[in-house]
This record gives sequence, C-alpha cells and structure tokens, in this order.
Amino acid sequence: MGQQLILRPSAAGSSGQSNVGAGGDRVSAVSETTADGDTSYVYAAAGAGAKFDFFTPDGNGLPPHCEINGVAVYITAKQSGLGTGSTAQAAIKVGGTPSAGSSHALTGSYVEYNQGYPINPVSLSAWTKYDIDNLEIGYVIQAGSGSTEARLTQCYVLIDYEPASDALFFGP
Repeated sequence: MGQQLILRPSAAGSSGQSNVGAGGDRVSAVSETTADGDTSYVYAAAGAGAKFDFFTPDGNGLPPHCEINGVAVYITAKQSGLGTGSTAQAAIKVGGTPSAGSSHALTGSYVEYNQGYPINPVSLSAWTKYDIDNLEIGYVIQAGSGSTEARLTQCYVLIDYEPASDALFFGP
C-alpha cells in the first residue's frame, strides 16, 4: 500500500436522481468529512426504482507521473422506516461509462461500504492520472418494499498511489 488521497464530491456530476432529505443539496448532503447520519442525507423512496447520483470530486493533488495502485469508492448508507429490501452500491464513472459495484442489503443503522477498483473498470488497464482527473464518483440506491427509504449520508473516493521519482540517473 502506498500513499493515500481522499477526494470528496465538490460538484454535481452527470446524474442526480435521488431526493435530498436534509443538507441543502446533493453535494453538501454526501460530502462531509465524517458521516453525520440523518443530519444530511439523500434518499430513494419505496416504489421509486433505483436512483443514480454521480459527482465530480474535488481537485486531486496527485503528483505528476505517479503510479496509481487502485481506487476505492466509499459510501455510508442505511434503510429507514418499515419494510425490507433496500440496497446501495458504490459506483464510478470513467470516460462517461458507469460501473456499479456490489449491491449491499441495507440495515437500520448507517454502515460504510466500499468498492475497490484495482484497475480502470472501463479500459481494463492500470489507472492513469488522466483517468483520475476525469472520473466521477457516486452510488446507486434503491428502497425496498413497504414504507421505507434507502438513505445515503456520505460518499468519497480513496486513491492509493506511489509517487514517481523525478531523479535523473546517469549510468556508467
């Protein structure tokens, strides 16, 4: 494992389908440094189908020519209300192509889930700084049956990387 950089949503991305339960707008509802539970969240209501949200992360600060070991999207979500079957998936969009991770059955308490991407899921090759500069992060949430909501309070991406050596080596 190398050095790590965390990026949080800073602007709306290409899709914004969930409802804002508290927190002003989608970006501010899910971009907090520490998950704040029901203080700010987005939700999908029962019967509304899957809701996709993507965000542009804040400036990345990765050093030039670094080697990116992998990317992981983290989300914190729960089911609220009576009913069963609410789900959440971390997701990423690279070059306009979305890739959703494993679906997680939500419980009545907020739980952090993550989806790792050791390689770019679209090109199936190593991550590049260009990929990171142009990615969107997000999630898919869907409420189950009954009087329930799928709530999500936090989303961020963790980038694991190795800085490149800029030293010049001269051989004999």
